[in-house]
Amino acid sequence: MSLLNKVKTLFAALATAGTLGCSSADKKTEYPQWVLPVNVAAGYFGAVATHEAGHALAAKLSGAKKIKVDVFPGKYDGANYLGYTEYGGTTLSDSEETWFNVAGPLAGFGAEIASREMLKTGYVPEAAQPTLQWYAVRNKLFNYWEIVPGILRKKDADFGKED
Repeated sequence: MSLLNKVKTLFAALATAGTLGCSSADKKTEYPQWVLPVNVAAGYFGAVATHEAGHALAAKLSGAKKIKVDVFPGKYDGANYLGYTEYGGTTLSDSEETWFNVAGPLAGFGAEIASREMLKTGYVPEAAQPTLQWYAVRNKLFNYWEIVPGILRKKDADFGKED
């Protein structure tokens, strides 16, 4: 099998995986090929934005005056990140700092559950189901991205900063 055929097979498998659990999966709806990368990107950036919005909301509720959110991968203080939220204008107490650290993963966890439940209802428009599925999968993966380093007590992970 040529490399091109292997790539086509991979994209076909990913496109199918993006509709698993959707009410339209049995209907064999044909989507244009350009929809897959759009859905994957929407799922990725939507999940990162949800996670960072959780941090930003916790900072705002704790009295932060300046909040900066970055949803693009990068490096900060020598650690790699998928997104980053920074606050200023106040000093958070220990409990507020804990709330700030766990708010991002909690937002992603809640969004993953909500999106999976919405997909089960069958009320999500057929065209939006693959995008919402990728969003749910990304939120689940990002939660594992936080949990495993947290268990290992890596200080650059949200849960790793907490006891």
